[in-house]
This record gives sequence, structure tokens and C-alpha cells, in this order.
Amino acid sequence: MGRMIDANRLLLKFKEKSNNPNYRMNMHNIWSYINTAPTVEERKQGEWIPVNEILPKEETDVLICTDCGDIDVSRRLTYSDGTWEWFTSTWIYGEVIAWMPLPEPYIESEKTDDSN
Repeated sequence: MGRMIDANRLLLKFKEKSNNPNYRMNMHNIWSYINTAPTVEERKQGEWIPVNEILPKEETDVLICTDCGDIDVSRRLTYSDGTWEWFTSTWIYGEVIAWMPLPEPYIESEKTDDSN
């Protein structure tokens, strides 16, 4: 499975380096930055991720939060023309401002009878 990197932070690194006239950008530098870029997995469980930082992987269910305070389960769908939108099973109000991965499903553990 691939890593979901924080593209905005990565681009800021490139911009900072490109302002230095003595710095030459090469593939080694680029791969180094990509491999060390922060990922979604490095965030704390249950932490909201602003959509202006990184978007979830396509067609993956996530929790979303709108600027009106609505919270729902949604997925991001992309159309053939490159545009995309959030798909939810209910009507949501406002603009989606943040998302977070869904927790793992609950699995009931087998009960052991230790009373013998």
C-alpha cells in the first residue's frame, strides 16, 4: 500500500530550497523529500485532517466535518473530467473542511469461561 503524503508541506520544502540560488534540485533531493514527507498515518488517531492539507484516497469511506459542524461518513469521487466531489448518503450543509479515517470495525472477542 502506498503512503499518503502531505503534498502542501512537500511543496513548501521545494519552494524554500528553490529560493536559494546555490541549491540545485535533482532527483536524489526530490526522492529524499518525498520519502521523508509527513503522512496521514503519522497523525494521531482521531485527529481531523484539513482538506486544504491533504485529501483522502479516492473511494475510501472517511468521516467528514463541514464548516456548519455537520459530521457524516463520506467518500471522495472523481469524474472523468478530473473534477471531484464528496458523496454522502444524507444531505450535508456547508463546505467540507476536514476529514479523518474511520476507525477499525468493532470485533466482538470470544468470551472464555474461566469459572471451572
